[in-house]
Formats: sequence, C-alpha cells, structure tokens
Amino acid sequence: MMKYFPKKRVSPKASTPERRLVLHAVPVFLSVALLMQAAPVKAFYQPVPAAITVNAQQMPITGTVTDNDNTTLPGVNIIIKGTNTGTVTNQDGTYQINAEPGATLVFSMVGFATKEFVVGNQQQINIKLLASENQLNEVMVVGYGSKNKSTFTGSAVTLNAEDLNESSLSVANLLQGRAAGVQVTQNNGTPGAALSIRIRGTNSLNANSEPLYVIDGFPVSDQVGFSLNPDDIASITILKDAASTAIYGARGANGVVIITTKSGANRKSNLSVHSYVGIQHVVNQFDLMNGYQNALRINSIAEQQGNTIPYSAGRLDSLQQGIIGADWQDEVFRTARVQNHNISFAGGNNKTNIFSSFDYLDQQGVVVHSGYTRIGGRVNLNHAVNDKLKMSARVFGNYGTQNDLPLAPSTINGFLKQVLKANPASTFDSGVTPDRDARNPLHFLEAVDRENTTYRTQAYYSLQYELLKGLV
Repeated sequence: MMKYFPKKRVSPKASTPERRLVLHAVPVFLSVALLMQAAPVKAFYQPVPAAITVNAQQMPITGTVTDNDNTTLPGVNIIIKGTNTGTVTNQDGTYQINAEPGATLVFSMVGFATKEFVVGNQQQINIKLLASENQLNEVMVVGYGSKNKSTFTGSAVTLNAEDLNESSLSVANLLQGRAAGVQVTQNNGTPGAALSIRIRGTNSLNANSEPLYVIDGFPVSDQVGFSLNPDDIASITILKDAASTAIYGARGANGVVIITTKSGANRKSNLSVHSYVGIQHVVNQFDLMNGYQNALRINSIAEQQGNTIPYSAGRLDSLQQGIIGADWQDEVFRTARVQNHNISFAGGNNKTNIFSSFDYLDQQGVVVHSGYTRIGGRVNLNHAVNDKLKMSARVFGNYGTQNDLPLAPSTINGFLKQVLKANPASTFDSGVTPDRDARNPLHFLEAVDRENTTYRTQAYYSLQYELLKGLV
C-alpha cells in the first residue's frame, strides 16, 4: 500500500513552519486514502453500545379518557408538553404513549377544557375531561332566534362587540378580515361611498349580489354601511349556507347579515363617551415634470415638427422661477381631517332597561371638495310587563351629507386621470371659467353640484308573549 505520510518524524518542539506543514498535510492525505480504499474506512467504525439509547428512561403509559358521564371519548389529542410527540385516543377512548417520569401530558379536544397531567411512576393514567362552558353555551343570533353554538349545525360566524374594531367608520369596515368567506370592497375612494359585501363570492352577473341585512330582527334595505353607528352594535352574525338563511327565502340567497344593537342591562346607569380625531393624507404623489420641464418638452416637439414653439423665452423664465404654472396634485390633494364623537347611556333594572346614543362623524376626503358628514341618534327600550309579556322599542335616525366625486379607477376620463394629464405649464387663465374648460381638471369640481343628502329614520316595536315556559 502506498504511504502518504512523510517518513521524517517531527518533534512537537519543531519550528512553526515545519509543524504547520505536517498538520496541513495529514488531513489532506488522510482524506485521499479514505477515498481511494474502502477497507480503512471500516476500521474507524465503532458501534454504539445498546445500553446507550435516547429513550432509555421512557416507559409505556396507557389509559382511558372519559367525560363527566364516564362516556369514553375517541379522538382526544394527547401530546407531551414541549415536544412534538403525541397520540390520539381510539374508538374506545383508550390510548398508549411512551413518556419519561416528570413529563407533562396535555389532553385536549374541541368542546372540552384542556387538562394537563404530570407523569410519575404509574403506567396507567385515566383522565376525565370537563365540558368547556364558554364554547358550548356561547349564544349566537340566527334567523329562528338564538342558538347555542353546541347545537347549531349551519354555517355562520358571530362577531361580538369586543371582536370588532371600535375605530371603524362603517359596518362594512368592521367585517374586513374578520370573517372567512366574506369579501368587503369599496366602490371608490370618496368618503361615505357605498361598500359592497360578498358572502362566498358573487352569485350573479346581472342580479344584485348584496346580502340581506337584518337589524334587531327587522329586514332593511342594503347599503346600511355608513348609516349605522358602529358603536351601537352589540354583535354581528353572518349566515352563509342555504339551511341557515332558509327562513328569509329568496331574499337570503346572497347570505344574511344579522346586526344586534346594544341594549340596557340590570346594572347601574353608565354614561360612555368615545371620541377620536385623526388626519389623512396622500403618502406618495406621482413624480411628474414641473411646468418648466414640460414647456421645454412641448417646445422640443414643436421644433422637431417644424412648428412655432408655443412658449417664448420670457414665459419659460417665468415658469422656471415659479411665477406661473401649477402643480395640479398640490391643487387637488390636501391633508384631510377625520373626527368621530359618540356619547351613549345604558342602564336599568330587571324590568326596564334603556340604551341611547348620539353620534357625529365628519370625514374630509384627501381630494378637495370631497367628504362625508353624519349626525345620528338611537334609543333602545326594553320593558317586562310580567313574567310572560315583554315589549321592546327601537328608534333610530340619522342625517348624512356626502360630496361625491368621479373617482372610480375604471373611468376613462376620470377625475384623477385628468389631474395627472393636465399641463403643469398652464394655469388655464384664458378667461374661460373652470366649469366650461374641459382641459382644466378642476372643472369636475365646478361643473356639477355633487352633494348628496340622505335622511333615514326607522322605528321597530315588538310584543313577546310566552304561552309556555321555554317556548320562546
């Protein structure tokens, strides 16, 4: 066999270069020898003794998982806390897992409270899981009344007041990203513009795809997004499938949004004030040529075509100094103010309770002359005449003003596109008023009065009489 190591013996006290040469040569030659001959590789193999194993301390643990009625529970997840090791109970509710003394077993199942157990020296551990009251007894409002989540078999999602965004300006904004299968879009960027809600996609290309809105048990028209104060909402339930919306017939074909407003309670009277103020502005504007640069471009094009240049030297000098010209983005965009103020009162006793609120919303648009203002109020009253007869009243009204603009992105000659295409070297000061000069982007603001005013008032009254206990 060829020898790869040098015959010269080097002392540990040898000079530094000589020691470095040997230390570098040994790994190189050793690796070459291992690659050329397979036999030396076997000489370095040392089997691990059987006594040295990772799971030497583990022992098999068996047991049965039951509920309060001693009924076995199949499908219970059992994992060793802090690891990925786990198992599931079989159809008889029994399980088997290997764990070390001192390890913690975690037993979990939907509808039951999670339980942990520390392993000792015992090899059989029987566990009893308790039903989770928070999940089983949570009440959700559906078409036929109220149901417990444990007994409801339809497809629905419920959002309570604590799950909603208290700073939202509309009902549709409350649902954004909150419910699976619910898509919320806004038709344009104008404050107060209509918001569209799609439950499980668009159902028709020609017909209306908006869901049915039911407020406190009474169906109402669509587009309630900005007319309802979000602070008045106690819960929102979205019914998705045909079985859940069957009571509403064809009106519920696109899904149903059930809104329950707040009411007083058997507690001490409470006065709440919710107020906030903010600003909105355009973060990044388009980087466009200024008036002087655009004038040079137009002159260059005219010279190439053999025409007279439209901008003289004196006018170019005025554009360069900023005496004339216009930055149309600065003329159109602004820093907008948003403010929302709400005051509410709730209270009552076991027979009569009341909830009332008053709100004011003022949202300016980032585009001049656009905005939305809303003033509204609500009174909810519940009264129990006796143990069987109950009565309730809901009175609601608001007044809204919206300055609408043609901001739809699909518009070929839309307002914002006119702003971006407008010549910054021209101030459109030829004597023609803006409402008659189509080249002036501000003519959209001056030509037509786009102020829309809406007033909505609704009142609901109901009597409830319970013939038999538990019937209602």
